[in-house]
Amino acid sequence: TIGARIEAMCDIAWSASDNAGRLDFYTTKGNATESLVLTLDSNKLATFTGAITATGNITGTLATAAQTNITVAANGNIVLDAAGDIALECGGGDLTCDADTITFSSANADDPQFIIKNTTADNQGARLQLRKDRGAAMVDGDRIGEIDFFGEDASQNAQQYGKIIVQTIETDH
Repeated sequence: TIGARIEAMCDIAWSASDNAGRLDFYTTKGNATESLVLTLDSNKLATFTGAITATGNITGTLATAAQTNITVAANGNIVLDAAGDIALECGGGDLTCDADTITFSSANADDPQFIIKNTTADNQGARLQLRKDRGAAMVDGDRIGEIDFFGEDASQNAQQYGKIIVQTIETDH
């Protein structure tokens, strides 16, 4: 039994014009089962057959046509930093964020802007929905949603200048 091995392979028959090759990396489990774990091919692609664990930075271009999910597990913060724009495109139609606070900030005048845009050619508009789900039946006096308007006072302390509250009056129908 060999603990690990690297195999140099020809993709096709070698010739004067084409001599593409690849490296296959194998490891062996404790039960002597050998597994292909990594292939480096002539197109400069690395194909891993298992999970990838990185203890340092990962840089480069991510091309995942065949990868349906990308999962990032972290014990600390995850920073997505780009010199240009960041586009989150959801082919399934939904983007879900499970967080207590989401902050958008900008050092530009009249920013940040939060735009909800409906691009469907019909008579319906975009919607902003604040939804209360207390996990039980609503009761009289429950607050459904709040919008707070904050600025600063003359001493640059946070100051609330306005508030919109929607509250149930009667929940029995």
